[in-house]
Amino acid sequence: AIAIIVSEETGFISYSTHGNIRHNIELATLQQKLASDLGLEREELEDEDAKENVKKD
Repeated sequence: AIAIIVSEETGFISYSTHGNIRHNIELATLQQKLASDLGLEREELEDEDAKENVKKD
């Protein structure tokens, strides 16, 4: 399981996988960790984000 928590008050990002919690990480670090944990290259993850943004527009 993967959990991503963003504080509304501070904007800090916490990321948790398999009980390991990383607090106050930067967005770039989150992207790297998420891509790694999902077995994707970071570019693949960014490509998927871009596709989703186009669909929303």
